[in-house]
Amino acid sequence: MQSSLKSSCTTLQKELLLKNEEVKYLNYEEFNALEHALLDGLQPSYTTRYVMLLSMYTGMRFGECLGLTWNCINFKNKTIKIERGFDYRFTQEFTDGKTRNAKRVIAVSDKLLELLKTIPKEGERLFPIMSNNSVNYALFRALTRAGIKKKITFHALRHTHASILLSKGIQLLTVSKRLGHAEPTITLQTYAHILKEKEAEENEVIRNIF
Repeated sequence: MQSSLKSSCTTLQKELLLKNEEVKYLNYEEFNALEHALLDGLQPSYTTRYVMLLSMYTGMRFGECLGLTWNCINFKNKTIKIERGFDYRFTQEFTDGKTRNAKRVIAVSDKLLELLKTIPKEGERLFPIMSNNSVNYALFRALTRAGIKKKITFHALRHTHASILLSKGIQLLTVSKRLGHAEPTITLQTYAHILKEKEAEENEVIRNIF
């Protein structure tokens, strides 16, 4: 069964590499289903689940998640300071941020902070070295448990986070800063589909204003 899942996951990754013309993300209902699948039976040793939940709640890139150290978590102010990434492929060392705005401080929920408190403090970093493939495999299994048929990789969790925020009315500039984009125009171009969906709703608000 496991070998079959691994084979399917490898095929999924190849398909997604060939299809980069559209932004893939989960809707809010699918987000909740995946969240439940990841939290169900969660144990401190399930590090790939923690990384996925972290990205779902914050929009952090995979390298940023691995580069997170305990002194970046401010439990009192309910923030996370993102100041570097981690090269999990080659050097196994910390890296500078992907963009000039990659260094940032973001607000996080009590739910996430309580979740992070359950991770054993076994070193400077929150998470051990892991490959993108291993996390994508764990994601594939979680999607299966959640009954979600969409084919996505870890990076889609970041897109999901941003898409949900925009659909809930969070301003574009706020989302752009939270994601660490170099320019707000990148956010606008990437998530134009969400803004288009909101247009009809906002047009009605405009009518009511005037």
